[in-house]
Amino acid sequence: MRSALGACLAALFLSAAPRTSPSLVAERPRKNVIIILADDLGYGDLGCYGHPKFKTPNIDRLAAEGARLTAFTAPVPYCAPSRASLLTGRYPFRCGMTRNPVPKEDPLEKTLDGVGLPLDELTLGDLFRKRGYKTACYGKWHLGHQPQFRPTRRGFDSYFGILYSNDMHRVELIENNKVVEYPVVQTTVTKRLTAKAVDFIQANRNRPFLLYLPHIAPHKPLAPGEEFYAKSSAGIYGDVISEVDWSVGQITSKLKELGLEKDTLVVFTSDNGPWYGGSTGGLRGMKLQSWEGGIRVPLIARLPGVIAAGHVSGEPAVMPDIFPTALEVAGIPPPKDRVIDGKSLMPVLTLGAKSPHEAVFSFRGENLTGVRAGRWKLYVGAPGPTVERDWKPNEKYTDPRGPDGVRILAPFEQAHPSQFPGVATGDTVITLPALFDLESDAAEQRNIAASHPEVVRRLSDMAERMRGEMRMPRTPSGDGGLTLVRDGHWLIIKGAKLPGEISINYLEAYCRAGSTDADWVKQTVIPHSNAHVLMSADSKVLKLKDTLADGVTVEHTINAGQDEVDFRLVAHHPRSVRSEAHWAQPCVRLSAFMGFDEKARARVEALQWQVAARALEIGIDVVLDFGFWSRAEREEFRSRAKALGADAEVVFLDVSREELVARLAARCANLPEGTFPVTEAQVDDYLAVFEPPGEEERTDS
Repeated sequence: MRSALGACLAALFLSAAPRTSPSLVAERPRKNVIIILADDLGYGDLGCYGHPKFKTPNIDRLAAEGARLTAFTAPVPYCAPSRASLLTGRYPFRCGMTRNPVPKEDPLEKTLDGVGLPLDELTLGDLFRKRGYKTACYGKWHLGHQPQFRPTRRGFDSYFGILYSNDMHRVELIENNKVVEYPVVQTTVTKRLTAKAVDFIQANRNRPFLLYLPHIAPHKPLAPGEEFYAKSSAGIYGDVISEVDWSVGQITSKLKELGLEKDTLVVFTSDNGPWYGGSTGGLRGMKLQSWEGGIRVPLIARLPGVIAAGHVSGEPAVMPDIFPTALEVAGIPPPKDRVIDGKSLMPVLTLGAKSPHEAVFSFRGENLTGVRAGRWKLYVGAPGPTVERDWKPNEKYTDPRGPDGVRILAPFEQAHPSQFPGVATGDTVITLPALFDLESDAAEQRNIAASHPEVVRRLSDMAERMRGEMRMPRTPSGDGGLTLVRDGHWLIIKGAKLPGEISINYLEAYCRAGSTDADWVKQTVIPHSNAHVLMSADSKVLKLKDTLADGVTVEHTINAGQDEVDFRLVAHHPRSVRSEAHWAQPCVRLSAFMGFDEKARARVEALQWQVAARALEIGIDVVLDFGFWSRAEREEFRSRAKALGADAEVVFLDVSREELVARLAARCANLPEGTFPVTEAQVDDYLAVFEPPGEEERTDS
């Protein structure tokens, strides 16, 4: 972490020089997209993924005609956040969906009735419909059951299904926004969803469409249709899997009948690992746990003529990747005003490319639990609740949300906890972090953290960077409430906390008022500022009067709560700041004058990165002044910027040692001697941590 002086001098300059970015998606005939999402289907529940008893000929054929991924994971080991990630392309913490909505009538949970996907999030439905696609969602929604959160408000022209899990009270069948059945005869639901899907394809055969088919199966209660009950020779769970497979066959047969196979991307996956009765395919754990058995799921994708038949890839990928993959196939550019965690899988599916991710992450609620990079998986949080137990097949088990013959209508015959779906052995994770080699130990039996400290350090650093992003306030743009747009030669920062829309050329973040930091601000910042800073009588707020470039004066207050940091606006033409080429155009400057309040400073540093990332995404250069960034910080910034793949550059500027000493001395001239480094020896000590970049680093991009 930088010292107060380092934080003062370390600044981001965002140059607004115009750039022309190539089109994200080349022009092509518009393709249809069908996403079939099973509910609680395990990695090992399909024939093509090795199940010895469950028969899935239609899904197996889909895999044979397309590609199959063997290291595809959900971001969480349970429902709603995974679905939100699929539809928004963003990790759960970023899209604001970390918990499952539960209706207030449910006997087990009374506090989650109002939970839903935030209304400022964009779904695939929103983006496809805006481009003229017909859109439909048939099945389990579970992104909010209140009217404002329902599918027809989130980009889908039509909806038919159950708004949450089929074991939550009360289970209602909804068509658009009308209840059409209660109680629901669940043995009929898969058949009815399939009929809706087939009719939708038929009706839109001559126009592009997006069909999202999130099945309610094989989530409990297991409810196979009459035609499938006791027909699989693999128990009631096997019966349900057979019906899901039949449904896939109906969809693919309709596409073939209409000649739409080559024009339609079909994706099949599951929201998380299996419950009792299912199979993880030999992986450890089950649903609700972040072991591989709780998060690794099948992913099958078919697009004849584009995706090679029979392709199999073991490259790590994650649920948000479906979002940009679907957009790329349809020729729709992704949103530019927010962080998209997903990466298109088309290179993996078509070219056998490596994973588009340096690492993929897993979560439980608000907590980061795991980091996977290549063969390695590091647990930085507890894998989840302990559900393993040596149940006997004849031991009585009562599911509080099981079929009751009144409100939940499904067979009383259900899977038993003795049918544990995954591996229940392995090293107990008590001390974190814990490291597993998924290449040689797919079942996560041996914690090898002690023997690979360098891997632990590398993945721990990735985890800490992600935690830094998780500490940021959730906004659609992921930048702490700020949206950055270009307007001619100016950049405009828009934000709810800012007084309207103001063209500015830098933004300064101040510390908590009334603190030691505030005293430092008054002594070191004010003499070099063009704004008036007024302390209130009780020293609890800073009141600022800022004169903008065009003569407009803005007055506003900075919150002074213990952990609150708001922002002060200053504006003037950049030529009055410096004359170097990188400041010849208007720019935005983010400076963290944060002193010693580390929590607040971390928030501002995270904000700096988010605004810088947004600038890079829209083609604006980023310049880091002075070089008061440690080598580790520069490498992290460079790595993040490279991962964006943006058409802009990152430049690190250097100063001579003599100029550095002079600037340090000037900044500290009015402070008590020894407060900050002003002597040669003190500069040496300072540079040991904040060493300016060498000549070879001055123009890295």
